[in-house]
Amino acid sequence: MIDRTGIVVSDFEQSKSFYAAALKPIALLLIAEYSASTTGSTDIAGFGQPPEAELWLTHANPGSVRVHVAFRVHNHAAFVLDPDGYNIEAVCHEPK
Repeated sequence: MIDRTGIVVSDFEQSKSFYAAALKPIALLLIAEYSASTTGSTDIAGFGQPPEAELWLTHANPGSVRVHVAFRVHNHAAFVLDPDGYNIEAVCHEPK
């Protein structure tokens, strides 16, 4: 099961509006948004069903940021970089 993934978008406001409309029919809503002043680097927005965002938009130049995919697992795990530098994560939300 994919826990979350992220994509880089060049026009943050346009993409946020597009995904809000495109994901609404499948009940995925804009549930989190953080400005560059909050993150220290860039604007991000998360879509999903509360309380978890499943799709994250990051404002940057497409291709300049590595792809991130997190798979939900039942044991505590970590992440690796694949041969192309993509961040592949195994994440456990259960308490240790």
